[in-house]
Amino acid sequence: RREDLPVRYGGDEFAAILPRTSQADAQAVLERVRARVESEFREAGVTVSIGLAVSPQDGETPKTLVARADELLYRVKEFGKNRVGGMKTIRLVYRPDPQAGPLPQQVTVVGDFNGWDRAQGRMAFNMEHQMWVGELRLKPGTYRYKMLLDKDRWIEDPRALDRAPDGYGGFSSVTKVGF
Repeated sequence: RREDLPVRYGGDEFAAILPRTSQADAQAVLERVRARVESEFREAGVTVSIGLAVSPQDGETPKTLVARADELLYRVKEFGKNRVGGMKTIRLVYRPDPQAGPLPQQVTVVGDFNGWDRAQGRMAFNMEHQMWVGELRLKPGTYRYKMLLDKDRWIEDPRALDRAPDGYGGFSSVTKVGF
């Protein structure tokens, strides 16, 4: 498109500015670029790894977007290269069992993704469905986490498919965010 702007901002680092483009559309464009480089330079063994950052979800200033894209680029290289890597939105849900006693007044999701900071990760209560919901924007990787009920009761995510020892005699839930 005319408004798209490819730029070089480092020795072997390039950026593509794609105004008014959703993350899914940007992912598709960059995947085509990645595949074309791989195809055109197959004999030379050249591939490209791409970090994808989207405004405003991943940052609002050019500086923060470049930093996020760079962080994601290194994550792509760490996990095998030759792919496009962007942040993913995951949704965590806690549905209290009404038979288990009083409903919690506050639920927080705390884990590797927020430095186990109790002040972050507060979930919102969905009155219609009687459940707590939290959305996190995470880079690809594996994360351990727990849910904190009413600031004093740690639990595993009942919906988690995987868990790992927490180092304190219990378990943390585990979520995997792919590319």
